[in-house]
This record gives sequence, structure tokens and C-alpha cells, in this order.
Amino acid sequence: MECLADFPAWRIALEEPHELCQDLRQEGSLLCGSLCAGCTNSIQAGDWTTVEALGRELEEVAWEGLHSSPAWRDVTVTTRRVYAYSQFILAAVQAVKFQQEEDTDTNTSTQKRSSVVSTRLKECIRRIDMALLMGPPSIKGVANGLIEWAEQRLRPCKPEAAQFLSSRPRELRVKRPRPVEGLVGDIPRLACPSLDAFLEKHMVPQVPVILTQCMEHWPALRRWRDMDYLKEVAGERVVPVEVGSGTYMAGEGEGLEEEGAWGQELMPLGDFIDRYMTGAESGPESREGDASSAGPGGQTWADGGEVEAGRRETGCRAYLAQHELFEQIPALQKDVWVPDYCALEVEGGEEALEEDGLVVTNAWFGPGGTVSPTHTDPYHNLLAQVVGSKAVRLFAPSESPCLYPCQGLLRNNSRVDPLRPDLARFPLFARANSQTCVLEEGEMLYIPPLWWHHIQALSPSFSVSFWWGRRREGADPAPG
Repeated sequence: MECLADFPAWRIALEEPHELCQDLRQEGSLLCGSLCAGCTNSIQAGDWTTVEALGRELEEVAWEGLHSSPAWRDVTVTTRRVYAYSQFILAAVQAVKFQQEEDTDTNTSTQKRSSVVSTRLKECIRRIDMALLMGPPSIKGVANGLIEWAEQRLRPCKPEAAQFLSSRPRELRVKRPRPVEGLVGDIPRLACPSLDAFLEKHMVPQVPVILTQCMEHWPALRRWRDMDYLKEVAGERVVPVEVGSGTYMAGEGEGLEEEGAWGQELMPLGDFIDRYMTGAESGPESREGDASSAGPGGQTWADGGEVEAGRRETGCRAYLAQHELFEQIPALQKDVWVPDYCALEVEGGEEALEEDGLVVTNAWFGPGGTVSPTHTDPYHNLLAQVVGSKAVRLFAPSESPCLYPCQGLLRNNSRVDPLRPDLARFPLFARANSQTCVLEEGEMLYIPPLWWHHIQALSPSFSVSFWWGRRREGADPAPG
């Protein structure tokens, strides 16, 4: 049987308590310190039954610590380290059980044995992903090494894997959306402008523009239309998904309209695809003329009609929104390229993004109809549309009084829904000047800092946003 300590990532992950226990003693966390020490002693003794019991107790204590602070930013690094260690411990338990079953379960049928082994490894991956999502950034390298260890051993358990990887990619069709009422389409398009031209004509004067012919070399344009590809590469990876009713994020926060309750769920990416993207659980009802496009193995991008049918039955939409997916899953990062424009810089502003030259990349993946309500961001933003299309409405910072910003920490959010404005409550919105477009596949939209933007998916959609530059802060909005 393989020894986990022979693999550097496992060795580092399981040695964490030596330093962690000292920090816990200094902070007075005696229970966590005792549990960590007990895990270490039990691992050294090879008593994995006790390791699992202590690991689950440590997980429970650490989970309570994560949720006892008023906000995520208030959670201490030590608490996040303890939780991550509990997940490494429980992942190691699954890894050991996998090894034991591989070595001893020779009388079981190949199919049944493969299923048992697959379950162990999937649970191992889930635990490591929980450490990545909830733990401190410092564990990323170790966690990625553990994921690689588990995925290498999971791959042979998938009988369809060899056939899929050797087959020619089969693209799915996403229907072109109907014309959108009120969308003039007055944001100009430029075909791959030079860096100097983009800087002088758009970044410095803060003028929005749609860039074309800048993404043609991205493998994602071909690969991400295929649900089987996404499930093969990352289907077992646990991701945070916003799930609720109404428009995305509406009703969250002081001053925003109460339109639906939204919460976050953690689920494997494959489950998200099956439940919300392919229409597999949406039921047979669909609107006339809105047929979904068939893909390989029955996997489809469900169109607007099928999504709406599913939403009527479940009352829910789901959106993988503003998640650093590519930091978590480097295999998907290989399918996109950071645009050269993100290396440009404009003088002024406050602190840079954590460190000079850093580009924050986020994924936006969901069915048609999902919405990002009107808000501003403090950085330069390129929104790249990989699959599907989105309706975009932009408002210059000078239009802020007409958009009725929220107060306090949420002052970068507007209280007005531009799709259904309540002019009795927000009469100044009638004067707001906007710029609009339908952002199509293979296009990137430049959104300058502090420009208000409202974005609605017109079809199933996968977008990538790139933030860069120095932070800009707008003036506090006047009460209204």
C-alpha cells in the first residue's frame, strides 16, 4: 500500500499541527489545540479510526468558529487554518480507505469496486475543495497537490474517460437571442486595437468599448460549449453557487428591493451543470419556439424556455457568480488568457490590487435570465463573453444622482431596477443617460472604474471578468 507520507503534498498537509498548535495555545484555543495534537499522535500511530473521529470533532469546532464572526473579513487566519487542517485530515482518511480497498477488495466485481473507490476519491476531493474555499490563501499550493493526487487515481475509475478524451470536441449551439426592447446598442466596437490606442482613447478618458478579435485564440471558446468537457475536467470540484428566486442578488442589503431570497450553496460543478444548465431536471414544459440545443451524450445548454419551465417548478435560479474559479481549478485557467490590455496602467487612484500587476479573474456561469443588478466596481474591468450573450446597460459616474445609490457599505449598488423602474419612487431615473449593447460570444467589454453596469444573461452564459489597476473610490451618494 502507498504511504501518504511519501507524497510531498500529503506530508506537508499532515504536518501542519506542529506550528498550528503553538498558535492555538497562544490564542487560548485549548480545545482546538488538543484536537490537533490528538490527530497528529493518531496519524503517527496509524490509528485512522481515531483520526477520523478527532477530525470530525475538529471540523465541527472550526466550522462554528468560521460562523461566529459578524463578517468573513473578521474571521482569524488561525481559525481558517484549523478548518483547512480538519478537511486535510478527513481527506487523508478517505485516501487511506481508498488504498486499503484497492489492496484488499480483490473478490468484488470490477464495476462495484470502481464505484466504491470512486466514492472515496470524490469525497477526498470534496474535502480538499472545502479547505481551498474556506481556508487561508497560504494552503493553495498544498491543496492543489492533493487534488492532483486524487484526480490521477480517480481518472481510471471513469470508464468513459478514455473515450471522451480521445474524441473530437463536439460543440453545442446556443440560440441567438431575440432583440431586446430598449437596447440601442450604442457602445462602439473595435477590432483588436493597439495597446497605445486602447490606453489613450479608452482607459485614460474612461470611455467604454467592445473589443472584438481579441479572444479567437482562447481554447475556452470551443471547449466550454461542451458540458461533458467541463464535467470531465472539473465536475467533482466543489464550487459556491448562488441559489434563489427573483433576479440575482436582489433583496440583499440595505436599500435594495426585496424580490427574492438568495443564499449560497456549495455543490460539485457537475451537479450544478446537471441541475441548472442542461435542463436535465427542468421538466418537459417549454415555451413555443424555444427548443434547446442537443449536445454530446444528451448534454445540452438549456435555453430560456427550458430554464423558465424549471424555475416555475423549483422556484429557483442558480448562478456561479464572481468566483475565482481559475485560482481553484488551474486546469480551466489554461483555456483562457489574460488580455494584454490588463498590463496597462493609468496614474492616480489609491492602493493597487493587493500587489502591483495583479489581475483578479472571476467566472460568471449560469442559465439565461440571471442578472447582476446595477452596481459599480472600483477597478478597470474587461468582461469577456465566452459562451452565450448578455444585455449590458452602462451609466457614467455623472449619472449617479439618477440611480439612487444605497447608503453606507453598499453605496456602489443602485436601488433602481432599470428593467422595471419605479418612477414614482425614483423619478430622477427617467433622466438617466445610458449606453447599451448585447455582448456576443468572443467579445470583451471594457467597463471603466466607477461606471454603473447592469448585466442580464440572454441565454445560458459563461463569462470571465478581469479586474486590474489602482482602486478608485467614488464620492458618497447624497441621501435619496
